[in-house]
Amino acid sequence: MRARLILEIVQTTLEEIAILAVGLFALPRIGIRIPVPIVAAIMLLWLAYSVFGYRKGTKALLRKPVDGFTDMTGQKGSVVKTLDPEGMVKIRGELWAARSQQRIEAGAEVVVVAQEGLKLIVRAPGASGGPPAVHKGDHDQHDAADGQSQTQDFKRSQSIRSQEG
Repeated sequence: MRARLILEIVQTTLEEIAILAVGLFALPRIGIRIPVPIVAAIMLLWLAYSVFGYRKGTKALLRKPVDGFTDMTGQKGSVVKTLDPEGMVKIRGELWAARSQQRIEAGAEVVVVAQEGLKLIVRAPGASGGPPAVHKGDHDQHDAADGQSQTQDFKRSQSIRSQEG
């Protein structure tokens, strides 16, 4: 993290020098004059933007990812679009696709019990049980099987081509 801070300071300093050079030297050569207080204001705004971006980036990097995604298990949030059985929830200020075993109305509080990629499995805080079982007719399972089958077919065709050539 220390190297990231040093890189950000160096980068922001170079950007500030570029703003100063363009505002006070390059633009006047082509007849565009910007008052020094305006150039200074632009530099201050750019500095504030850089600090804000650095802090937001640091906060995002400190989250602990699981399989490339932030682990949301145990987080609490609220239903934005009624879960019947799928809908949308808002957790830590972010909207997520979610699924539940029972119908949960918009505005109700939920707890994340599992995560499948970018889809959260949730339940009402008082409800018991873990993630819902996957049924044979479930589209996600069917799509995954189709994807695996297609991948195997592709690998077989590549193997045959390499043997022929």
